[in-house]
Amino acid sequence: MQPTSSPRILQGALPGLIWRHRLALFCVCLAVFCYGVFRPESPPELFYESDKAMHVLAFMGLGLCAALAACGHRWAWAVWPALIAAAPLVEWLQHALQPATRDFSLGDITGNLIGVALAALVWGLVLRWLKLAANNDTSDS
Repeated sequence: MQPTSSPRILQGALPGLIWRHRLALFCVCLAVFCYGVFRPESPPELFYESDKAMHVLAFMGLGLCAALAACGHRWAWAVWPALIAAAPLVEWLQHALQPATRDFSLGDITGNLIGVALAALVWGLVLRWLKLAANNDTSDS
């Protein structure tokens, strides 16, 4: 049984269009993320503390798109430390650029970090599942 690399396994599991355009997908995700974070007004409150849920989802989505875009590159490991550093930095920038309408919030930073952690967990589970599936396929043949 020969070990397989994560990029090769992931490339085989994803539709070719997504794999070939994963950097473009990340850029679109980053643009949507930046719009949501740096727009002048806060998002509407859908339920109590819904903005915290949006922070979690935003950083989780950004983390998964970043990991996919970086997959196969030598610097792929840097995605997670960069996102951890971005969690408080984005919150500070938001307040620095729009002090009248946006607040610096430790709760938002916590939501950002939870989103990064969930993205890393999901990414790790997906890679593990794909490796197991690939190993089962090679042992069956």
